[in-house]
Amino acid sequence: VGPEGRTAPSVGRFAMLLPPGTYTVRLSAAGRTESQPLEIRKDPATSGTIEDIRAQIAMASDIHADVNSAVDMINNLELVRGQIATLKSFLASDTTAKDVREAADSLDKKLVAVEGKLHQMRVTGRGQDIIRYPAQTTEQLIYLGGSVQWSDAAPTTQHREVQTVLKSQLATIKAEMDRVLAEDLARFQAMLRDRAA
Repeated sequence: VGPEGRTAPSVGRFAMLLPPGTYTVRLSAAGRTESQPLEIRKDPATSGTIEDIRAQIAMASDIHADVNSAVDMINNLELVRGQIATLKSFLASDTTAKDVREAADSLDKKLVAVEGKLHQMRVTGRGQDIIRYPAQTTEQLIYLGGSVQWSDAAPTTQHREVQTVLKSQLATIKAEMDRVLAEDLARFQAMLRDRAA
């Protein structure tokens, strides 16, 4: 992982559907802006009610917030890992920095252990990866969000149960990440400061 980070092939965008209602569409180009109303109607062929759709949107919004939180965690972990990789590259030929390289490797392993719970890090975006390696919390959240929005029905009891499990997993991972950053990263930074002094 370089300082620029990398794409997580198994973590895509989570798009939310808009509920029925009247919206304004604006298009801006060449210094002009055009606006026009747009009405989104409920599919008359479904048995879902407007209340069902509202419940669905509320749950999808909550899942969307959890996905954003998970992606923020992935980005933070990747940022720290990129900095560690840069430091190790900088110190690669320094024979007096073996202890720093070893400490950097140890810290990176702890960061990878946390990040691997957020998304499947072995997925390359090619071939059969998604059936070879189990989806992790962020991928599961994205799948759940799509499942909740597959029809105009209200979220099921099973949707809610799975969301509760995933929300709990995300909180546990966040606590673990915070601990690694507050303790292990802080120790590594103190080690670097001591060497520089």
